[in-house]
Amino acid sequence: MLRNADVVAFLEPELQARWHDQQMNGEEALARLATQARADVRQLFDRRGQLLPPHRWPDEIASCVKSIQRGPGGVKVTLVDALAAVRLILENTGKLKGRDNGISVLAAAIRGDLAESERVLGR
Repeated sequence: MLRNADVVAFLEPELQARWHDQQMNGEEALARLATQARADVRQLFDRRGQLLPPHRWPDEIASCVKSIQRGPGGVKVTLVDALAAVRLILENTGKLKGRDNGISVLAAAIRGDLAESERVLGR
């Protein structure tokens, strides 16, 4: 049937519309990366520390789960690499190009997070 020009002409707009709906633009890609960068594994657990069943996981966290493994010690949930997501965002927004005394902006941001963590912990 696809050799018939009339059939192809009829299907072409429909196929284009469906393909268009499936495409991800740059803004959506950056939004998904931002979700990955902010993913908080605590949202996968209830107040008692028990892993919620997957159908109760918030969508924004469920999309960040890289793997689930059951073992003798319980369930291990691994999220996608948040640091890689942050790096991609910085690279694609042009904010990773700057240098501060030879240290990349990303390294400075990590150093800042570590300093803040140490401040909160009282070190």
